[in-house]
Amino acid sequence: MADKNTVDENDMLSGNCEMCESEEEVKWYCIDCQERLCEKCRAHHLKNKKLQNDNIVSIRDARENVEVINQNDHNTCVRHGDKQLDFFCETCDDTICQDCLSENHRSHEWNTKERSIKSLKTALSDTIQNFNEKLAKYRDVEEKDRTMHEFIIKRLADCKQSINDVATMICEETMSLRNDYLHEINSIESKEKSRYESKHKKYSSETQELKTSIDDIEKEIRLNNIFHLHVLSKEMKTKSSDFQTPEEYRVLPPSFEKASFQKQKLVAMFGMLKTPEDINAFNDLSLNLKVTHLQTNVRKKIIALCPLDDGSAWLSYSSNGDDAEGTRHENKGRQLVLIDKSLHEKARSCQIDREVVNMALFKSKEILITCFMDTCIRKLSCNGKKLTNFADLSPNYARSVCVQEGGAEVIVCGNAPYSSGLVEKSKNVVLRLSAAGSILQEIRLDSHDPEVFQLPYRVTAFSTGEILVVDRAPDDHRVVCVDKRGRYMYTWRGEGVGDTDPLDITAIGNKKVCLIVDESYNKIYALSKDGCRAKVLLDKKRRAMGPRCIATDSQERVWVGCDNGLIVLGEIYLPYSSSDTAVMLKIYNHLILWS
Repeated sequence: MADKNTVDENDMLSGNCEMCESEEEVKWYCIDCQERLCEKCRAHHLKNKKLQNDNIVSIRDARENVEVINQNDHNTCVRHGDKQLDFFCETCDDTICQDCLSENHRSHEWNTKERSIKSLKTALSDTIQNFNEKLAKYRDVEEKDRTMHEFIIKRLADCKQSINDVATMICEETMSLRNDYLHEINSIESKEKSRYESKHKKYSSETQELKTSIDDIEKEIRLNNIFHLHVLSKEMKTKSSDFQTPEEYRVLPPSFEKASFQKQKLVAMFGMLKTPEDINAFNDLSLNLKVTHLQTNVRKKIIALCPLDDGSAWLSYSSNGDDAEGTRHENKGRQLVLIDKSLHEKARSCQIDREVVNMALFKSKEILITCFMDTCIRKLSCNGKKLTNFADLSPNYARSVCVQEGGAEVIVCGNAPYSSGLVEKSKNVVLRLSAAGSILQEIRLDSHDPEVFQLPYRVTAFSTGEILVVDRAPDDHRVVCVDKRGRYMYTWRGEGVGDTDPLDITAIGNKKVCLIVDESYNKIYALSKDGCRAKVLLDKKRRAMGPRCIATDSQERVWVGCDNGLIVLGEIYLPYSSSDTAVMLKIYNHLILWS
């Protein structure tokens, strides 16, 4: 970039008019603006109130003075001898001296040169920070996109292998169907590769452009030239809007469902290729909510709850209001209380030496509980009089427990003990247990999957086998879903509802929806079983009051434990219509006042 204070003789005598770029003969030169002018533009220059006092000379005079102009040290004024250029005119984009300011620039936008440089440097530094943030986002999204791409290609390869295995068992009549399926998969694979390559090239190009822009800015800042900084600042303001934050690509890849061999049902036997068209389209759930609130005077946070079939419920609460499991100590305020339908205390459980953090009803007669920093899952009778061990997850801490419909299986998640403030990710697991407490399956997501379990915190499961885990990984709280075989299905980070911080989760029977509580944002969400639809059911505007835990009873009513000793009791029903199926939720808030 040439310095505006340095006039090159060749540039002065050749080229078009710098204002209108016409090919007419250039006869004039404005020393103040340092621009070549044709006759028309000179006339316009002289009519402009802000420019009419500029020093306009002929090209010949400019050529005679070019050596004087070039020999100027860029700190003294060309028009006023040795006057220092201590000011910068924003209107004219030029440095000026005190006399210039008094004569021609008093009505313009101007400032001292030092302040202008400081202002421009600050703006460009902000641009660097903005570009660095966008560069980091590009890198993060590109890495996640690469992982998703590898996962999709792997799943597509698994689908092709399954198709080939089934095809070998079928007679010649199935070959046409087989080829159709493979063609569809290859088409999806080709599109995915093409999409990834295109995105990769785009990310690489824009990443390089960002890096180049940053380098240019840093270079110009070091040079400390007012003209360069000013021009570059304008260029960067325009360029900044060209870089849009990249969107993370998430899609559920095809899966292939095998079927038993039946010649008369060839298509059903061969299987069906599922290709969700757009997993990113989060359509609203048809959920409606009606709430009623009662004010409470008792400030007790409910940590965990477990409703029983008779309408009563066990509650675990903290009397000091501190429910941060990572910092909680064995305090004297620990209590596990049974309340009846009228919210009156019926009983208290003894024998529990640690605070209960999660509970689940087991076969209608007992409740399974996990306690703070405890490796054991315990079994408590519904009357609270008998406490036994159900399973031991040593060396992991038992974090959460849920019971699948019918009580045939129990799903638990465990965390490795803290060591120097860190958690060993490889030891964080989700387990399927039998009704006797023995391990049936250990579910671990590996590096081939887009997600891995980092800190599984709460767990729930549908009757069809899908498991949803609230993972509270540092700076990445999310819901991860796996199928009944333990294969990764999807991750939900608030798509459809905005920023989220999921804390607890429960599945609503066969209604293909789960509910998620979010204490940080004071919200309750509904998420469809396939992860494609989500909706905010209750938020702070409707006085959700810090929902902390959630559970359902045998009548599929929803119980939400909140801050300040508040319970949100929800009743769900499904009205059917020819056009749509809606889920209606009625919420009643009740006061818990301990005598």
